[in-house]
Amino acid sequence: MDKRIFNIILAIMFATWLYYGYNLYIKPKPLNNLPVSNTVVRTNYERTANYYISLARKEFHKKNYYKAIDFLNQALETNPSNPDLIYYYIGMCYFDLHQYEESIKSYDKAIELNPNDSSFYYMKALSYIDLKNYNEFKSNLEKAIKIEQDKGNTYEAGKYREFLDRTVPF
Repeated sequence: MDKRIFNIILAIMFATWLYYGYNLYIKPKPLNNLPVSNTVVRTNYERTANYYISLARKEFHKKNYYKAIDFLNQALETNPSNPDLIYYYIGMCYFDLHQYEESIKSYDKAIELNPNDSSFYYMKALSYIDLKNYNEFKSNLEKAIKIEQDKGNTYEAGKYREFLDRTVPF
């Protein structure tokens, strides 16, 4: 292979790694959309939050939600820079297990750490609708709408408003 082509491929791979590594900590994403981490295991077996989140993601896709929760709890023990997202992912696991009370507790912890993320309120609202608690559903979805409106994100606020109007029976 030509050395120039090899260098181009290497640069693309490095740029991809930088992009996904950066976005993992900066942009909140649902667990099933987290980028795959190609982290090399260090010789001293250092376990970072990113390492455990990567393992949790794999278990989440296999629908092994309890294992994913275990890995996410281990990630919390590493004092991560983004514990709110980890609680959010734990809530998503409990949501998929239909353990809505537990998912609400996890979303509450995420909201306590970062009250300005509308996706936390949205998922909490979905948990309440599955519990047929329409008042709490409506309250949390309205908080998500307000957060998006305050950010100037009318598109996302409109999606939430449309969902609210279609869903609430009163």
